[in-house]
Amino acid sequence: MKMRVVCRVSLLGVFLLLAVLFLQGCDLSLSPEIYVSDLIDLIKGRDSSIAVPSTIKLQVISKDSYMEYKDRITMILQDYFGKVSRVSYEEDGFNSYYVAQVNIPIVKGQKLEKGLGYAIFLINILDDKEGIKLALTFNNTIFNNLKDRIFKEFSQTISADTIALDINLINDLKNDVTLEAQGVYLDKYPCPFRSRYVLGRREKVNIAFSNVLRDYLVKTGSAEFAYLIIK
Repeated sequence: MKMRVVCRVSLLGVFLLLAVLFLQGCDLSLSPEIYVSDLIDLIKGRDSSIAVPSTIKLQVISKDSYMEYKDRITMILQDYFGKVSRVSYEEDGFNSYYVAQVNIPIVKGQKLEKGLGYAIFLINILDDKEGIKLALTFNNTIFNNLKDRIFKEFSQTISADTIALDINLINDLKNDVTLEAQGVYLDKYPCPFRSRYVLGRREKVNIAFSNVLRDYLVKTGSAEFAYLIIK
């Protein structure tokens, strides 16, 4: 009788452990790459939008699960990001990731945002004569649709509260560019208040959203993350 109790407890423990592993949440990160010249061309040109490459990372349980489900993950992401390329596997410590390249739209003005309602993320730029404002827009409705798809397919969850966002800004001009930002990390340096950063010719800087700015983006749908002064 005692042996049966032990077996039942052990089986229950194994079942719960497998359930936790199978239903674990998966982190999502997005890293667009933006060239300053593209922003200027968009502001001054006739085009109303451009697409920029972005690295997307989605946590998976293991390399085996990546190999088994990478094609299905790619098919799902294509419905929300369009073309998905350069699919690969990465490890970071004990974590495993599906990694791919997608495109993120950059639009000028706010009217065009309505025409890109399918996009989970897009970057909006505004010209105020002295510089260029950059804001990231987040579509919570479309994200929840993706969240439901992932749970239905893989019994895993993603949460907007844990999204990691960082932008690689590259100055490909012949002159320096002054960057103003707050609520971000500039090359891992915390900038809780409005800070200035001089981006030299051929230099780049990583702009990582803090949790506060990320949460504000999720709650309001839009968050300004940088202001460029072009001399």
